[in-house]
Amino acid sequence: VDRRQRQMCIRDRLISLLNHSKDFPLTVMVAPAGSGKSTLLDQWILSNANMNVARLDATGFEEGVFSILKKLLIEIRKNVAVFDGPIFNLFNGDGEYSNLDVVDTVLQVLESIEVPLHIVFDDYQNIETDQTSQIFNNLISRLPNHIHFVLSSRHHPKLNLSRLKLEDKVLQVDANDLNFDAGQISSLYAILCSRPLNK
Repeated sequence: VDRRQRQMCIRDRLISLLNHSKDFPLTVMVAPAGSGKSTLLDQWILSNANMNVARLDATGFEEGVFSILKKLLIEIRKNVAVFDGPIFNLFNGDGEYSNLDVVDTVLQVLESIEVPLHIVFDDYQNIETDQTSQIFNNLISRLPNHIHFVLSSRHHPKLNLSRLKLEDKVLQVDANDLNFDAGQISSLYAILCSRPLNK
């Protein structure tokens, strides 16, 4: 089943589950390729037309962390007003900066945002390195209350998930959640075959 066909079968229960991401600094959706993670993100965003979302599709990414964060800031600026100053120059040069410098820079931007914002990374596994893990761990621990990260990945990200779980700061969605129930299977069959599924 391709993504377009999956799109026809609306996952209301999962959309409702993702709506709770506004209550957590981090939402992590982990499932194998082909499980419908990207399609679910599409449906969730479309069902929340008034939600501010900066989405970065990391499929095929080979860039370093500076390039990734620069693209993220560009996506954020497309959606909400942010502090526009020389801090953006940090991502335009080839200088050496510590992870703390990078985190502080991104946080200055996020703290300047006055409305709720969801920052979505689809296929996060493609950009995960030791450096990005360190930066994201630091960022997530210091996020303003109205900023929410949503990471979709084929494997559990190398983040402090155990600590975040203990502090009730992470919403987790896994492959079991993404499985189709009997009603959704019947609905998808009817869409694909133009006739109801015989019981």
